[in-house]
Amino acid sequence: MLNRAQLHFVLFVALLIGGTLFEINEDEIKLELPSLQRTVFLDREGEVLSRKYLGQWNHFPYSISDFPTVLIDALITSEDQRFNSHNGIDLRSKARAVWQNIKRGGIYQGGSTLSEQTVRIISTRKRTVWNRWIQMWQAWKLEKDFSKEEILSFYLNQVPFASHRRGFHQASELYFKRSLDTLSVKEILALVVLVKSPSRFDIRKGNQIEKSIMRLAGKLGLIEGIDDKLVLQSFPSNVQPSVDLYLDYLAKLVPSEADTVKTSIDRRIQLQAESLLSSKLKYLSKFGARNGALIVIDHRTSEVLSHVVVNDDENGLGYDTTLVPRQPGSTLKPFLYTLAFSKGYNTGSVISDTPVETTVAGGLHQITNYSHNYYGELTFREALANSLNVPAIKLVREVGEEKLYETLVKAGIPLEREVSFYGDGLALGNMEVSLMDMMKAWTCLARRGVCHNLRHFEEQYLEPESRLFTTESTDMTLDILSDPKARQKEFGRIEFDHQVGFKTGTSTDYRDSWAFVFNSKYLIGVWIGNLDGSSMDEITGSKGALKVGKTLIESRWLNTGAKFQMSPNLSRVQVCLETERGCDKREELSERDSVNVTLSAVENDEWKIQPDTDLLHLARDPRIPDHLEVMTFRTSGSGHENTIWKIDNKEVHNGSEFVFKLTQGEFVLEAISGQNKKRTKIYVH
Repeated sequence: MLNRAQLHFVLFVALLIGGTLFEINEDEIKLELPSLQRTVFLDREGEVLSRKYLGQWNHFPYSISDFPTVLIDALITSEDQRFNSHNGIDLRSKARAVWQNIKRGGIYQGGSTLSEQTVRIISTRKRTVWNRWIQMWQAWKLEKDFSKEEILSFYLNQVPFASHRRGFHQASELYFKRSLDTLSVKEILALVVLVKSPSRFDIRKGNQIEKSIMRLAGKLGLIEGIDDKLVLQSFPSNVQPSVDLYLDYLAKLVPSEADTVKTSIDRRIQLQAESLLSSKLKYLSKFGARNGALIVIDHRTSEVLSHVVVNDDENGLGYDTTLVPRQPGSTLKPFLYTLAFSKGYNTGSVISDTPVETTVAGGLHQITNYSHNYYGELTFREALANSLNVPAIKLVREVGEEKLYETLVKAGIPLEREVSFYGDGLALGNMEVSLMDMMKAWTCLARRGVCHNLRHFEEQYLEPESRLFTTESTDMTLDILSDPKARQKEFGRIEFDHQVGFKTGTSTDYRDSWAFVFNSKYLIGVWIGNLDGSSMDEITGSKGALKVGKTLIESRWLNTGAKFQMSPNLSRVQVCLETERGCDKREELSERDSVNVTLSAVENDEWKIQPDTDLLHLARDPRIPDHLEVMTFRTSGSGHENTIWKIDNKEVHNGSEFVFKLTQGEFVLEAISGQNKKRTKIYVH
C-alpha cells in the first residue's frame, strides 16, 4: 500500500507524463514554412535600400552545401557541441548549465541544443519553465521525424537576427553588405557570436564582440589565422543608409500586396545626415547626450528625404526615436505668433516683456526668459526671434488658449488632454510630441500656411491639403525667424550663407534639445536628448540640435541659395518705437490694406486680475517677519481703479491693488468692478 507522499508522487508523475504527451501531440512541430510577404524598398532613384521580411520566415532558403564549412563547425562548437550524437536532448549540457547558473547566482546558460532552438524558432509558445520542458521533448520528437541535416539546414536559414532578418545569408547582407561566401573567417565567427543575442551587439563596432570572437576562434584552433589587431578593418564602415527603423515604420503604411516600394529617401542627403548627427552626438556624449533623431523633408512636396536615428546606448537599441514623444519647448511659439498675425497684429506690434506669473497646481510660478533678463517693451519681431517666454505667455492669454489649442490640433499636434490641462503653458510646449508629428506641423509654416501630410513613398495616399493660416501671417513669421539681427538679444550672432530661418527649443532641465531649420525648399527637424528622460549638461537647442541643422542646410545638397517668397499683400513700413532715448526707427512688415500699420500694444480695455486663478496655495516662510509676508493682487483694464476687494464676503479695500497679509487659514478673496467679478479660494499654510 502506498503512503500519501508516494501516492502524491505517482499522481504528479502521471500528470506530468500525461500533460507532456498531450502538449507534444497538440502542438506538432514541422519544418514547413507558411506564406511570406516580402517587400523591397527603393530610394527615390530606384536603388535598393533594404528588403523587409515582414512575415516570420525566410522563404528563400539555401542548401546546406551553400553554407561555409567553417560556419557550420563554429555554430556547432558555439551552440551544441554534441549535436551529431544526441537525440535532441543533451543532459550533460543541461547539467553543466545548471551548475554554472548556481555558481554565478542567476540564469546565464540554458544548455539548449540546436534542435531545441529550432523548436523555439517554429513554436509560438511564451518563455516559461513549463513550455521549455515541453519544447525539450518536442526537440526529441523532432529528431525522430527529421534528419540532423534537415534540422541544421532549417536552423541555418531561419535563425533570427536583427531587423527581421532570418538566416546567415540575410545576416551577411545586413551587417557586411556582401554575400556569405565572400566573408572572412572573422566575419563568419562574428555572425555565429551574434546568434546568442542579435540585438545586444552592434557588429559595426567590432571591439564590442572581440572577446567572444577570439574565444570561439580558440576553440576551433583558428586563433593564428585571425589578426586581432585588425578587428575594426574586418568590419567595414556602413556605406549603406541606416534606414531599417524607418522602413519598419513604412512597412505598416504600404499596401499588403506591395512587392516593391519606391520611397522618397535621397541617399546622398541620408548618408550626410547620418554622418553629421553621429559625429555631433559623439561630441555631446561628454555632456550627457546619448540619443538623437533627424528628419529632412522637401516642404514643397512634403516628401521625406532623410530619416536618421542615432542611439548610442543600450536603452535606445531598436527604438525609432523620431516616434518617441518628448517636450518640444519653444518650438511651438511660431504657431502662436502666426495665429496673432492672422488676427490683425503685425511684426511691429508691441508687447511688454515684464515679470508675469502663472498658476501651477494651485501655486504661483514666476515665468522667466532663458537668460532671466527682461527687456521692457518689444516688437513681436524681437519677442519671437529671441524666443522670450514672458511675451509668449502674455500673448497666449490675449489670443486665447482655446484658439492656440485648436490651431495646434489642426496642424497635427496630438493633444490628448483638454485645453484646461495645458493652460497657457501651451505657448511654452508643456505637452509631449514626437519629431515625426512636429515635422508634419512645421510643414504648415514652411508651406506658408498650408498643411499637408508627409509623403514617404510614391503610391502613398494623402489627404487633401488644408489651409491653417493666411499666406501673409505665415510670411511674417518666416521673415522673423530668418532675421539674424532680430535675435541678437538672446542668441547673439547666428548667421547663414543664404536665407535660412530656424527655431530652437529646450525643455525643462535640459532634457531635450530641438531645432527646426528651413530655407526656400527644405525643412530639417533635429532632436537630441536621452530616451530615459535624464538631463544633459546644459545642452540647449542652439548648442546641440541647431549645430547639426545649420551644417546640413548649408551643405551642397540642401543649400538653395534662394530667398523666401513674400506675399504681395505685405509691405515694409517705417515705424517708431518710443524708448528712453527717443524714437527708435525700424522697418516692419504689415498688410497693405491694414489700418494698423503702426505699433499697437497687446493690451486692451478688458478688466483683468493678476494672478488670475480660482485656487491658490501660499506658504509662509518662518525666516521672513510676519509684517513682510504679503501677496499683492492687481487689476487692470476698464474700471480697475474702482475695484472692490472682499475677504470672506467682508469689504476690506477699494482700488486697483490689494495687499493680502498671509495669515494661516482658509480665505475667499473677491475682486468686484461693476459687472466684473473674480473669486479665488486661498489656503495659507
